[in-house]
Amino acid sequence: MLYAFTQATQLFLGFDLLIRRRMENKTSRLKEHFIVCGYGRMGKVICSELTKQAQPFVVIENNADKISLISEENHVYVQGDATLDETLEKGGISGMRKALW
Repeated sequence: MLYAFTQATQLFLGFDLLIRRRMENKTSRLKEHFIVCGYGRMGKVICSELTKQAQPFVVIENNADKISLISEENHVYVQGDATLDETLEKGGISGMRKALW
């Protein structure tokens, strides 16, 4: 039983790592994009408008529950704290248009 649990945990962690790498690849390909910091009430509205206008963007969010929602909407995202420089770098701040706070 412990072996099965260990194997399932490794599989889950491997899948999570694969998803993160895929998202990092998508983020690294974005150029002249918007960065939406947070997926709260306004973040959702902003993402909806950017999608309607076919504008490239990445969402930076720290909350795992909101990451699930972002993923379901097929938005590109970075999980992390938008107040940290390294998170903004992962979001492609060097190649973006402007930040939406």
